[in-house]
Amino acid sequence: MKALRLASTLAAALVAVSVAAPSARAESGNAILEIKLKATGLPFEIDQDGDFKVLVNWEQDKRSQLVYVSPEVDEFSGMPHYTAFAPAALLNGDVTLDSARMRSLLEKNANYKVGGWMVAGNALYFGAKLSTDVSPEQLRKLLAALAEEADNLEMELTPGKDAL
Repeated sequence: MKALRLASTLAAALVAVSVAAPSARAESGNAILEIKLKATGLPFEIDQDGDFKVLVNWEQDKRSQLVYVSPEVDEFSGMPHYTAFAPAALLNGDVTLDSARMRSLLEKNANYKVGGWMVAGNALYFGAKLSTDVSPEQLRKLLAALAEEADNLEMELTPGKDAL
């Protein structure tokens, strides 16, 4: 089952942080990330915002999930990272989050080793900060785990649909 693999996949993919100079990381982040994404074997394209739009497929389930990776290198306490996020739902008249659902998502956040639920604009995402030192194999596993978590909630919130 997809959900059971999430915790072990995310925990196994934690990596050390980069020690490269911030300006060097900023200049090379996009090219390095593109090389790593190509090595994952996952199909991707660059969207109008400059983010990498990655498609994770589950042939057996006949489902897919988009995951976006920003090539911008951000830092937190000197630790450089990329931001990756997978949309689970567009919050509109058809899909809303009541206080009980929001509380449930926040409680789940406390148990994730990497990543968490967030709302930005009118969308609900599962996202994570990924070390710039992430290997292609770790990147593939992390993106698959983000996709899996978002897709599981998408199935719950929009039964029978696979829009994201």
